[in-house]
Amino acid sequence: MLPWILGGLIGAAVTALIVELGDGMIEVNGENVHTNLAKRGELKELADRLTAGCGGNDALEIQKLFDYVTAIPYRSDHTSRHPREVLKTNWGDCDDKSNLFASLLRERRHSYRFVYVPDHVFVVVHVKNDKAIKASRAKLIIDGKKYYYAETTMTGARIGAFNNYRLKSIEGVYDIRKKESVAMERISFKIG
Repeated sequence: MLPWILGGLIGAAVTALIVELGDGMIEVNGENVHTNLAKRGELKELADRLTAGCGGNDALEIQKLFDYVTAIPYRSDHTSRHPREVLKTNWGDCDDKSNLFASLLRERRHSYRFVYVPDHVFVVVHVKNDKAIKASRAKLIIDGKKYYYAETTMTGARIGAFNNYRLKSIEGVYDIRKKESVAMERISFKIG
């Protein structure tokens, strides 16, 4: 087990502890969270079909994947369900839909992070062609790289739509590819 302390929250007294537990499990401030992603290649056909005709425009690809996930009805169940189960049942809560979106992003090789706030998780995604983003353009800037909000529980939302979670609300940001937390002092928040 490798712990990472997240500190440096400006205007907040919160210090988050994210511990990598293995097998897709992490602990965020004492609560176990299952990062339940599909295996590489498992959703490739779906991701390719959804992004057909995007011509390599990453903003368009990401929005198409996001539209698909946000159209899935929200229903809370307090468990982390596999993306295949979300697709089969056509419903999911914040972690279910975030895991599905992240799995689709990974199939198309888009960079993303999980953002944990009290009793909620959402995704932020790097968009190279960010001029194409039409929403409020809420983002976290991590090591100088822009990651736009992608709130999977907001039906019809756009990439960059603000979900009312500012930096002081964030318990932790997790880079699943590197299996590590992002130190809060490396993160800033911006709209616009």
